[in-house]
Amino acid sequence: MILSQKDSESDFKEVYVCNLDQNVNDAMLMDVFQKIYPSVLQAKIIVNPVTRLSKGYGFLKFKNHEDSLKAIVEMQGKYLLTKPMKLNYAIQKKGEPNMVM
Repeated sequence: MILSQKDSESDFKEVYVCNLDQNVNDAMLMDVFQKIYPSVLQAKIIVNPVTRLSKGYGFLKFKNHEDSLKAIVEMQGKYLLTKPMKLNYAIQKKGEPNMVM
């Protein structure tokens, strides 16, 4: 990803992780990534509010841009339980609240 002049590295500390096994939870995602990237501050799996089952994606919040970039490159396609993860930067759409809480 190429940063434009109006973008700052601080905008690229959150990572979108998808294609997750339904059994992956916040703690598991945090544990897997924090062992490799100590700057991970938070992991959040998005769940269906009614069933409380995972929707198969989540977000990671990093302390620094460098680790978020390394995670996207190094963890792309790595298996977590039964599925290969897909990672990319989480870009907040204008007018939408921040997904990582």
